[in-house]
Amino acid sequence: MNNNRWLAPYINIGHFLDHLAMLIFPTVVLALARDWDRSYSELLPLTLGGFIAFGAFALPAGWLADHWSRYRMMLVFFFGIGASLVITGFANSPWEIGAGLTLVGVFAAIYHPVGIAMLVAAPTKLGAALGWNGLWGNLGLAAAALISGALMDVLGWRAAFFVPGALCLAAGVGFLGMVPDPGPVKKGARSIGLHIDRRTMTRIFTILLVTAPERSIFRGHSLWSRVTTIDSTYKPFDSTVVSTRRPWRCPRCSTSACASSPSRTSALARWSPSSIRWRHSRRWRWAR
Repeated sequence: MNNNRWLAPYINIGHFLDHLAMLIFPTVVLALARDWDRSYSELLPLTLGGFIAFGAFALPAGWLADHWSRYRMMLVFFFGIGASLVITGFANSPWEIGAGLTLVGVFAAIYHPVGIAMLVAAPTKLGAALGWNGLWGNLGLAAAALISGALMDVLGWRAAFFVPGALCLAAGVGFLGMVPDPGPVKKGARSIGLHIDRRTMTRIFTILLVTAPERSIFRGHSLWSRVTTIDSTYKPFDSTVVSTRRPWRCPRCSTSACASSPSRTSALARWSPSSIRWRHSRRWRWAR
């Protein structure tokens, strides 16, 4: 594994695609709300199953990697998440979208317990390898909205699933052809340098098990309340919002065609009294 120069690049690409796939729908939902005539707050919860699966299926994925094969689990990750994205792109109803996103979360859960384990198995320059891997993961988070939005505007919302799915399948083919199977996982020492008794470890695990879902629920409730508030008060593409707005009038001459109109001045200077007085002076009229 140490002599395999293609392992780390494909593990990093997998991290990029993993986070990219999980954040496609929050952008695509804007187009779905328009095409399917449904509210944003009604479609956004369809991601719930995918994010639950993203966390829950990490445990069985790690167990299979230890008892079966990390290399084969990475192949399952690439081909599984690619096929799931393509299938989701063919959805025609909300429940099909939700089922497809849940399937994406199942395969996306494979990466972190398997890909990171393959990366840290080679001790050479471990810190740099983990740093680059984290960078590629963050790039996937940052690029998800940009890539999804561009594909959605140019080719439609289905392309936002098809194109990343094809990239995942292509990465799987490259991983299969360029990265050799390192063989079975070597059994090492059970200790990783942390000398913590079982009782203390149980307490730590219990605290994390209780606080992590509570924090997620609190943040989810806060986000949900904001979404429902925006959805109930804001009406996109509604011409009445513009037509019912009071026309702008200059506070000095009470006309809307004044030289100090917001269309002729910057946003920072339009309400400045000195700026308005100067625009009504002879110097301003002469300069015009």
